[in-house]
Amino acid sequence: MQDKYLMGIDAGTSNIKAVLFGINGEEKFIVSRKNKIIKKYRTWTEQDMNLLWENFCKVIKEIIEKNNIDSASILSIGITGQGEGCWLIDSRGSPVRNAILWSDARAVGIVEKIKEDKEKWNRIKEITGSYAFSGATSIILRWLKENESENLKKAYHCLFCKDWLRFKLTGDICIDVTDASTSILDLNNSTISDEVMDVLEIKEYRKLFKDVVKPYDFAGKISKEAAELTGLCEGTTVAAGMMDVVASAVGIGAVKEGDCCTILGTTCCNEVVRSCYKSNINNSSGFECHAVDKLYLNVIASMAGTPNLDWIIDNFFIEDKRLAQENNKNLYEILEEKIKNVPVGSGGIIYHPYISTGGERAPFFNANARAQFFGISNNADRYYLLKAVYEGIALSIKDCLQGVESSRKIYLGGGGAKSFYWAQIISDCTACEVIIPSGNEFAAKGAALAAGVQVGVYNDIAAAALNTLKVKRCFTPRDNNTKIYEKIYRLYRILREVEYDLWNLRKDIFHLEY
Repeated sequence: MQDKYLMGIDAGTSNIKAVLFGINGEEKFIVSRKNKIIKKYRTWTEQDMNLLWENFCKVIKEIIEKNNIDSASILSIGITGQGEGCWLIDSRGSPVRNAILWSDARAVGIVEKIKEDKEKWNRIKEITGSYAFSGATSIILRWLKENESENLKKAYHCLFCKDWLRFKLTGDICIDVTDASTSILDLNNSTISDEVMDVLEIKEYRKLFKDVVKPYDFAGKISKEAAELTGLCEGTTVAAGMMDVVASAVGIGAVKEGDCCTILGTTCCNEVVRSCYKSNINNSSGFECHAVDKLYLNVIASMAGTPNLDWIIDNFFIEDKRLAQENNKNLYEILEEKIKNVPVGSGGIIYHPYISTGGERAPFFNANARAQFFGISNNADRYYLLKAVYEGIALSIKDCLQGVESSRKIYLGGGGAKSFYWAQIISDCTACEVIIPSGNEFAAKGAALAAGVQVGVYNDIAAAALNTLKVKRCFTPRDNNTKIYEKIYRLYRILREVEYDLWNLRKDIFHLEY
């Protein structure tokens, strides 16, 4: 008898993945393809919308053909994708221009001008739950008004990444509350904010946004043309889907008030589930609508997670990396065995993991922030530095979660969750139980669960997440280590506060652009 499946598709910035899940939430099959990012003028990042659609079709077709799947066994499809950015289509449904991505910084000057007007700056945060930033949909629309007004005249709809792909699958158009909640939604009533449009002087483009729906709502059926391109069955239902940050929380099991999850990947995204939306103009964290009705996600996402580890390995452990590859060994397991006897605190070395050329955005905002080691002496070797990087990212997670009420449990996902050694450090450092669920593709899973709710496989999003949650490993904080990390954190925090103005001075002295 043919198994029944739910398909989740994760259209990330760098990769697009199609994943087939069993109705119990287990990952069955996965296919991935690289996305092409178009980089211009150092700070501009775009994607060819038609090329993304082609890759989208290819991963779906490949997962069906490669695994000999009867497409009739796919009950429903859910899509998640990178948030924010600007995806414009004309009246014929064709792209107006390349999509401008969330990581694009062309509009940073607009953000800086808004920031000078404290009333506007704070009011945007109060309404949307997040401060204005250069990759936000609303801010990019303002930039387009000033610089590409002819393209806005051609635009008929403004979409988010997943909505573009879903439109191509079904021919129907809508946006969902999770994507909309970053920069255009009034979180008090879950409607598009006319006041934000007024503040940004883009009210004439309010018409570009279609109805706002829930992630699990019906959002169309596979068209005949899309069926031919993908191998899916014509008429298969498609759920509205959700933003990747929210989908990851659903997929990992963070669906009750106080639940906390950390997706430790290229960025280090920390999320805490809240039953009410409380905007704090003194905190750089933001709020999004959760896929679970009447809940919100307090998102405290730092700019860089695992790239810090990549950097030190590529610069201090090149030979180790080569040998591991030649012998088909796991480099991280080899290195973690080497540093397991390095004492807590790495012999007095502290590492701040602000390695992104974009600086830092949480738990503080400074585009000039940069990574550094503090406390190196000639007693230190490269293994001490390596452990300091592991600890530095764990301290960053602790820093992001300071003052945030939670259940004291962290669901850990992303590439960093593959390291049990690191999970224990995070547990010790944060004084929280760290839970690693089974599975890897949590964003795709969240989208698939929404599709399952849409066709009645699950009663609601929370039930879907909890009923499919399987735990791989749990880590509890070790009291002695936690006490040491609490002292280290105080120094870590003082140092980064002192360095705030020094990072700005560094840029001014060297006239640096990165």
